[in-house]
Amino acid sequence: MDLMRIASYIGFVIALCFYVKWIQAIWKLVAESKPLESAVRFNRFNWTPALKVHRGGYPDSPLRRQIVTYFLLTSVIMIAAMACLAYSTFHPSVIR
Repeated sequence: MDLMRIASYIGFVIALCFYVKWIQAIWKLVAESKPLESAVRFNRFNWTPALKVHRGGYPDSPLRRQIVTYFLLTSVIMIAAMACLAYSTFHPSVIR
């Protein structure tokens, strides 16, 4: 296996770790927002109303910034891993 393919697999694992951290941050946001507004219906899968409630209840919380950061890191690392995998697959030295 060449180095680019190994780098892509490592990138996928790192992106998966950031994805898990992103989901955990969303779950924490929902858990913190439920006591603030019991009339609004939101859960772990429909969490966008919780974002509005959380913004009003905890204006200085770094949790919303963590959610955006983990999402961006997941996306960038996944794109880089896919580019490494594509390069290792379609490089002229590999194609016969």
